Amino acid sequence: MIKDAIAHLGTECLSETSDATMSDVQDLVDHVRPTTRKALCLITCIHTKAGMQDEHGKLKEEGGLNFVEPLKQEDMDYYEISKEHFINCINTVPDDAEACIVGGRFN
Repeated sequence: MIKDAIAHLGTECLSETSDATMSDVQDLVDHVRPTTRKALCLITCIHTKAGMQDEHGKLKEEGGLNFVEPLKQEDMDYYEISKEHFINCINTVPDDAEACIVGGRFN
């Protein structure tokens, strides 16, 4: 479910993210941590479309929790891990930088 959402949103974001390719989307699906500017902006676009970041890069707790909510139906353990990870990120990831940098920190 999460991988499908990342693939779908990542494909949508290709037209909005300079120089990003399907290879970059696949890397994110495969949990490869983004390090290039194009990959950082791609993950930020995905987060924004999923409601986890606003247009300025600020992290949005409600959006992130809504994003992982469907996991409850598939795998409650994975849902709990994902929810805990997201809440930990909200509490520890500084969102004082440019949006793409925050997106990379948040991944």
